Amino acid sequence: MCSVAEELRSLGAQIAYNTPDPEHGVDCVKYIAHQHPYSNAAWNCYYKVITRLDDCFVNSAKRLFFNIARAYHLVGLVTLAAWHYDKVLAMHVKDYPIPKLPHEKPESVENRLPGYCDLRREAAFNLHLIYKKSGAVDLARQVLRDHCTF
Repeated sequence: MCSVAEELRSLGAQIAYNTPDPEHGVDCVKYIAHQHPYSNAAWNCYYKVITRLDDCFVNSAKRLFFNIARAYHLVGLVTLAAWHYDKVLAMHVKDYPIPKLPHEKPESVENRLPGYCDLRREAAFNLHLIYKKSGAVDLARQVLRDHCTF
């Protein structure tokens, strides 16, 4: 027997699946996919909803690849880490302006450099560390030059 909360989440997932702007039902769809990890229908619904969000699927994928790469890197599986860091570097997404908080002075935000929400620099730096440790110093320098300089 389903609880009222389960029924509401299911309804929210259905609404997110069927509406042009699924933003408000994303959490419901994530919950359903989490509760039914072996259900193709749940994952199909999840991917259909996520891909319709504005630029969020790409950012989420970039974050996912970065987190997986970082985990592999931490446990010493550097070949797998390097592959995932390369995936992050290959993804190009639009840089979003830094939001201004109500109590901030306008000039404090405008002087920041672009790219604050982009994980490519962090991925490039970590990939450079892997290359440097393996003895590929020239390749490490090239990664830094290509992705971490202005």
